[in-house]
Amino acid sequence: MDARLELLNKFLKENDILNNSIHLIETDASFRRYYRINENNTLIMDAPYESGESVKSFHLIDKILIEMGVSAPVIHSIDEENGFILLEDLGDQIFSRILNNENEYALYQNAIGVLAHIYLESNKKEFNNKNIASYSIDKLLEESNLFCDWFMEKHCQIKLTGKEKLEYQEIIKKIFEGIDSTNSSLVLRDYHVDNLILLKDRKGINQVGVIDFQDAVIGSSIYDLVSLLEDVRRPITVELKEKLIEEYIHITSHDPKKLLKEMRFFSVQRNLKIIGIFSRLKYRDQKPKYMSLIKNAWNFIHLHLEDPSFTELKSWISGYKNKFL
Repeated sequence: MDARLELLNKFLKENDILNNSIHLIETDASFRRYYRINENNTLIMDAPYESGESVKSFHLIDKILIEMGVSAPVIHSIDEENGFILLEDLGDQIFSRILNNENEYALYQNAIGVLAHIYLESNKKEFNNKNIASYSIDKLLEESNLFCDWFMEKHCQIKLTGKEKLEYQEIIKKIFEGIDSTNSSLVLRDYHVDNLILLKDRKGINQVGVIDFQDAVIGSSIYDLVSLLEDVRRPITVELKEKLIEEYIHITSHDPKKLLKEMRFFSVQRNLKIIGIFSRLKYRDQKPKYMSLIKNAWNFIHLHLEDPSFTELKSWISGYKNKFL
């Protein structure tokens, strides 16, 4: 028997769950696996440490979200050593599956409400927990480098010199320093319609179930706003985006000009990272299907590169444009 399966069976036995009462749910780009327990409203998360997953981080952020009043799944049992969690099953009404012309605004509006709530709750408390990393410029640069390492060098076969990479990093750093991002909010980092679940039996922002937040950090709340409104998997209209931004500003009292400036930076940074991640999924993890979404990431990048603050980055990217695949 597979060693991982033996550990799963041990966890099932410890929680009085029959092996034949579970079935595997289709997963996305991560190495995590989920098993639904038949007729029990519970799931098992299988997140092996050797694949870079962390149930400890999920547990920590889950607790914080629930304390904030957000509908994160309740954890019933956890095996941190082996990477298993028995948790509440929030159902399968995932936003990306149920969105249509009739419910689009209402669902996105609720999602904006959750983001605004997390921002306001974050401002009420000080995050001194050393287990939650800061979304520092070093971390942002590390993510941005995925574009160079996996898209440019691996996918496009463009050999960059150390000097060229350093120039790219300095440009990103300069833009970040120019936005003066100071708010310290809980940032879920993967806040989009694939990770939001409609809970019809609840009210207000609690109608939005939130999952996939184990990589959360402390940083600018605008990052999650960009994740939701400029999603490569499901781009929305300019009109809807502007309406939702107004809604967010109304609730949070953000300065509109400063917010839009941050949105431009985090959109470009995030989409450069996404292009790198999708390339890595193809070449390292043999998951090529995400490459078709790269064109949407480029659309967002080019949109914001027209702003004068991105002149240097636009010039740097343009120098290699004819070599991009």
